[in-house]
Amino acid sequence: MEDQVLDFFEDDPNVKVVVIKSFYWESKAYLYAARLKEAGIPSFISNSNINSVLHIDVGGIKLNVRAQDVEAAAEIVRKMDEAQKDEEESFHDADKEEIEYEKEVAGNRIEAVEDRGFSAKVVIAIFVVLILLYSISLVF
Repeated sequence: MEDQVLDFFEDDPNVKVVVIKSFYWESKAYLYAARLKEAGIPSFISNSNINSVLHIDVGGIKLNVRAQDVEAAAEIVRKMDEAQKDEEESFHDADKEEIEYEKEVAGNRIEAVEDRGFSAKVVIAIFVVLILLYSISLVF
């Protein structure tokens, strides 16, 4: 029963619930929740179903903790955020060879050509042909 996913805190009906962090990706929210659980801090995730099904902005997926656990949870979340930031900025470890390769790739890029679709003349010509075909089909 300990592995049960919470969607509320049933211990105390008067418990105050606080959103500790919002996420766009459900998997990241569950990663943070697992870390809080590992530290003995109960939490639950809200808005994950509606956000993953409808892909609308409902304020994001929320990680909720009890008000009494906010300080400890905030510290864990802060450390995880810092670790994530370090992972995203790992490009600073590139050596000279990697930098030269990136410069070469950047120099050889093919410029994207804007796709403008059909020109106005083509659209008009197609429209005229369709009208002619329709009028011919009415005659026969």
